[in-house]
Amino acid sequence: MSRILAHPGALSLLVLPNVFRIVGATFLTVMALGHLPAAFALPAGLGDIAAGVAAPFLVWRLARGDRRGGVSFHLFGILDLAVALAVGYLAGLGPVQLIHVAPSTEALGMLPLVLVPTVAVPLIIGLHVLSLGRLHAMARAKVRHAPEPLPAAG
Repeated sequence: MSRILAHPGALSLLVLPNVFRIVGATFLTVMALGHLPAAFALPAGLGDIAAGVAAPFLVWRLARGDRRGGVSFHLFGILDLAVALAVGYLAGLGPVQLIHVAPSTEALGMLPLVLVPTVAVPLIIGLHVLSLGRLHAMARAKVRHAPEPLPAAG
């Protein structure tokens, strides 16, 4: 596994599945149909759409060796998912509805939407964490192989 992740193109391939986060628009559609509260659907849907739209640009940059924006993208992606999980849980998926909104987020507990918090979110968080680790390792390797500065003449 470490050899696969060490491949130069692996980092961009780890970001590629984020393109599918554009289907966060589904949350907005379900909200418009009256089955999800705006308190959940707006941050979750818009955050996913933003990550899905940004992902191909980051994939393109990473494929060319440009890692700028990689850490910010992954931190945003994790934060977006954490906010969506927290609001979804507090607004009805948890044992007690702590945030009283109508409708609740009960629709997220039924198929097909239940696959988002149970399958897609853990997978994408894992890819974000793995990518952040890879970016960190690449930055450390670059620092280790940087030429030593010349002594000052004096």
